[in-house]
Amino acid sequence: MDRKRRNLLFRVLILAALGGAVITLLPHSSALTSNDLGYKSLCPFAPWSTLCLVGLAALLAAVQSYLSSQRD
Repeated sequence: MDRKRRNLLFRVLILAALGGAVITLLPHSSALTSNDLGYKSLCPFAPWSTLCLVGLAALLAAVQSYLSSQRD
């Protein structure tokens, strides 16, 4: 896989993880249980799922940075 395609793939994955992190915090009135922040959201595991997704995005960014610094 060439460098441009690999970087594009990493950017898409990073944005997907960050988008998922934001979605987990969105309020949802018909949720059955409240999350640990005290309100009903799309994900009942918020903020822990949000932190995991942000951590995944950071890990992907670190791997992308490492691979970009390597010579082909």
